[in-house]
Amino acid sequence: MRLATRSVAVLAVTLLVFAIAGGGVAATAPPATSITFATPSDGATVAGPRVAVAVNVSGLMLVPAGSFQKVGTGHAHVLIDSSAPSPRTFLSTDDPRIVHFGKPPFTSRSIPLDNGTHTLTAVLGDSEHLVVGGQRVQTIHITVADGFRGKGQLSPGCSNLATGTSEVRLTFPTDGGNVQGTISANCGFATNSGACQWVDALFDRIDGLYDAPSQHLTGRTSGISQRRLRSGSRKTCGPDTQSSVSPSNMQADMNGDTVTGTVSNAHFELASDDSVDLAAAPDPIVAPVAASNKVGTNKLIALAAFAVAAALLVYAVLAALRARQNQPE
Repeated sequence: MRLATRSVAVLAVTLLVFAIAGGGVAATAPPATSITFATPSDGATVAGPRVAVAVNVSGLMLVPAGSFQKVGTGHAHVLIDSSAPSPRTFLSTDDPRIVHFGKPPFTSRSIPLDNGTHTLTAVLGDSEHLVVGGQRVQTIHITVADGFRGKGQLSPGCSNLATGTSEVRLTFPTDGGNVQGTISANCGFATNSGACQWVDALFDRIDGLYDAPSQHLTGRTSGISQRRLRSGSRKTCGPDTQSSVSPSNMQADMNGDTVTGTVSNAHFELASDDSVDLAAAPDPIVAPVAASNKVGTNKLIALAAFAVAAALLVYAVLAALRARQNQPE
């Protein structure tokens, strides 16, 4: 009887250890957190006095500054001519060298910079403006120079089956250097015999070079297409979607105060406008994600193990007391 009671106790303790350890199954590790520059590129010479800066973020959900503190959320920052800060460092909102991306658009800003060389560092902070630990940051070096800024319509702006407009914006140094640009479009179309009305929000970023002697621009586009339901039954029409846009080549020439060119088979003519800044990328479509069954299973296993262990411990204690009572005096 004593041997059986002892075995039950050992089993109960083993199950308790298993339960405390979380079920013995390792939880899925969080994705790596990183921030990199989408534009400008390291070593680029770009047009001032306002420089288009955009970032790519992974492993962190971008939310407005001051949002309810939650692990895995935060916003981007760009430090101007400053070294990368240590984890948990406070990113002051009063420091002109720190640009906060704490409200939409969460991934891009037009940053005033004097002509000359500058160092830019992209870093992620939480809702309290504290540097997120364990992230991978990026530092780039750029040169700012006087430049051209302009915008104009892309024709045709949409496919033959859609209606809408598309706009091209470009900036580049007039003495030669890197071309920064965007193409944004909103194209409407219908499916299911008109029952589903959709809008395609197209966004391309242009990266290229301007050769001052020939006054010729070359570039390459990359971007996304977002299909959003404007009217109709979600059940019938389906969910909003997002996909990558096939890259295209851009060719253009500067003629006085205008720039004319082509992207794929579409044409554009840009008028000089010093107030122009590049368009911002649309916020990503976040598809509903089912809760992880792995973490839930771990918790259920741990709770079951704890319950069984507790029951076995009670049984072992009662059996021991019963055995002691039955011993002859």
